[in-house]
This record gives sequence, structure tokens and C-alpha cells, in this order.
Amino acid sequence: MSQANDAIMNLTAGWYSVLTTSLSLDESFQLMQGNDPLGTTSDELWRVMDIIPPDSCVFIPTGHSGFSDEYHSVIMNLKAQGSEEFKQILGDSWAEWDSAKGDLLEKHKGNEVAAFEEWALGSSLDPSKASQAKTSLRQKEQDAVSLAVDRWFKADDPDAMKPYATKIEQVRSQCQSAPSGQANFDSEKTSSNVEKIRIDSSLGISYDLFSFNASGSYDSLTSKVSSSKLTVDVSFDHFFTVDVTPLSSKSGGHVPWYYGPALDLAYKNNDNNVWKNSAPTWEDKFGEHGSLRRVVGALVIVDGIQATITSEADLDEDDHKTVEAQLDTGYFPFFQASGKGGWENNIDSSDSGKLVVTTKCKGGNPQILGVNVIPIDEIFQ
Repeated sequence: MSQANDAIMNLTAGWYSVLTTSLSLDESFQLMQGNDPLGTTSDELWRVMDIIPPDSCVFIPTGHSGFSDEYHSVIMNLKAQGSEEFKQILGDSWAEWDSAKGDLLEKHKGNEVAAFEEWALGSSLDPSKASQAKTSLRQKEQDAVSLAVDRWFKADDPDAMKPYATKIEQVRSQCQSAPSGQANFDSEKTSSNVEKIRIDSSLGISYDLFSFNASGSYDSLTSKVSSSKLTVDVSFDHFFTVDVTPLSSKSGGHVPWYYGPALDLAYKNNDNNVWKNSAPTWEDKFGEHGSLRRVVGALVIVDGIQATITSEADLDEDDHKTVEAQLDTGYFPFFQASGKGGWENNIDSSDSGKLVVTTKCKGGNPQILGVNVIPIDEIFQ
């Protein structure tokens, strides 16, 4: 990394440290680089809730796999519990039932017990075995894997965004009564406290003050600003968290798609009694490098932002013009385009080269500051 990259890394880590302390957030918090607007629809809200977060204290909200997709791939690779017992009871008659069940299931609209009863009456199967098999089938119908798969396919359009329990209207309503918050950052006071902040450089995180450009002169400007004293004083009219819960019961016309006991079964049984002998495996999902090791437990949301960012770097006139031109392009820590989503930016440049940026986002334009992350095993507690 360049000197500018290192400096921005330290600034970002320091800003993260101050936020967690000031807002009483714990180490489960992950900061979104380039705070994300809440959006106007539930689908937009659910897309963020569905993110599988990386193992990093700072991340960008794009390019991540979704929890619903990961969950789907797990339940489709689990064995229905009880299916082997049913097969063993039928013995040599299994092949005959397996051949006939397709048409019977269609006739009985998927009711496997009713289909089996009709088949058994016309077969040579011993009545006592038929009774045992029917009992086994009924138990299989209550199996977590079967229920999960059935629920998934009965839910809304499988290609649509999977709904969560909280809708956008509920979040906006919660925002109105949420308490205020504030944070004060000083780069000279926090730079020595960031060694333990995890920032994964492979996640596409930008190491610039702004999201635009990376020329040699621009890199020099970034290095000047970020390596000199920089303070951020920010207040939020409202600060609150929103729990993230996959939809597991019917709500507002949406059909549930999630069944937690099936995922619990998958996580707690790393064997081929539960998992099929094919990919994805338990290791693929829950192992050291698995794709389902952590989930978003809550969104951290702020509204009504007032921030003053002060740099004591020695900037010349060209530097000031560059900052003014790039301020609207985004990033550290509250830069957004003026007039977009309620944002307003102002720059005050002193004769000494000192730079003061005031940025505001009017109330009624909630921003997702970040997410609280929980390990996968904690969702079963």
C-alpha cells in the first residue's frame, strides 16, 4: 500500500473505534464505507439485511452473497430425516412404490400419505408393514428438512428478493422516536488505538478520501490531508438499530420462506446422516473458510446528520479546488452529492491552508451506518 493508503486505513480504523465507543456499539459492529441510504422500498431494505458480511470491521455493501441463497443451497443438500427408515420398512416393495408414486402424488396434490395409502391397498405389501410405513411417512412429513424445502417452494417467486420480518414503513416509524447520538474524532488521539481493528483489504474498500480518481497529484492530496491532524464532529438527530429476522411466518401477504430448525440441524451435524454425499458440504458452509459463518443481526441506522470535518493540512489553492470538485463523490466519512438525498456540503478554506468541510443530511433521509454481525451458531440460541 502507498503512504496515502496507509493513512486512510488508519483514519478509517480510528473513525470506527470512535463510533463504537461513542454510540455504545460492540465489536460485532461493521461500518459501511460510504454510508448507504435506507432506500424507499422494503426490497431495498431486505437486500441489506440479506448480506453475508465479511470478517472485517469495515466493508462496502456490494458484491456479497446473500443469506437466503446460502440457506437455500444448504437445505437442498440435506437428507430428509426418516426417509431411510421408510425405505427399509418397504424392503423389496420400495422399487414398486417409487415407480408408482409420481402419478399418485399428482392425483393427491402432493399428499404423500394419501398417495401411499392408495398404492398400499392395491399392492401385495403386508398390511402390518403398510401401517409401519405410513407411520414413518407421517413422521417424515414433520421432518425439519422436508418442512424447510416445502416452505421454500411454497414461498413467493423464487427469483424475487426474499422478504424479512421488518418492512420499510416500520423502520421509518421507529426512526421518529429514536434517541440522538454524537461522535467526536481526532486523528492525533485515536491513531495509536487502532491496531486491533480488522479491515480486510481484499474486499474492494477504497483507500481514498473520495470515491473519484487516483492520479499521482490526487494521491498526494489524500496523503497530505489524511496524514495531518483531522477532526470529525458529528451529531445524529436519531440513532437506532433494527433487528434482522428472516420471514418464518406469514406477514402482510408474504409467504414465509425460512425454517430455522433445518439450518440448526445442518449446522449441528457434520455427517452424511444429515448431509448428502455431494457439494456443498458442511465445511463449504460452516468450516473455517465457509460461506455461511456469520449473518447480519441488526442494521445500525442514523438520521439527521450534521458533521464538521476539519483538516489542518497545509493545502495550496489547487488542493482546495480539487477537494471542492471531489467532495460530492463520496466517502470519508460523510461525503455525498449536494442536493442528493437531502445532503448539503460547504467548504471553508482559511489563508493558512486549513480546510473545514460542513456536511449535513436533513432528517427524513435515514442512512445505514453499518450492521451488527453475529456468528452463525448464535442464531440458534
